[in-house]
Amino acid sequence: MIKKAMKLLTAAGVIVCMLMGMAGCGGSESEMTLESFISDNPEVGEEIDNQIESNDLCDISVDYDKNCCIVTMKYKETYEGNLVDQISEAIESQDEALAESCNESIKLIEDESGISGISFKVVFLNGDDTVLWEKEYTGE
Repeated sequence: MIKKAMKLLTAAGVIVCMLMGMAGCGGSESEMTLESFISDNPEVGEEIDNQIESNDLCDISVDYDKNCCIVTMKYKETYEGNLVDQISEAIESQDEALAESCNESIKLIEDESGISGISFKVVFLNGDDTVLWEKEYTGE
């Protein structure tokens, strides 16, 4: 599951950069946000959606809020008790790898687009929508 998140984050960064270059970014860099770019260029969102591989275990979605790309992985089942703690700990143990993937994608997008202040937020939800783990990466 963590590897899927890292693959999706890396793919999203590459796709956004490629399509920003082809689209010429439209608008001035000072006005442009990641969210407005995706909104103005729906083909970018479609390409990223094509990279999403939901499976029997979870559904994956990607949303944008200003300069934040939010990747949400929602388990199809609702876990309880010690299993919730174990899942959260397993995700936390991969924080360094997630940070590396996110920070590489952020740097790539910022360098290619001229947009600064981009962040990636990774959220894991239980089947009942309670947060199991979340963290925002700012490229630092």
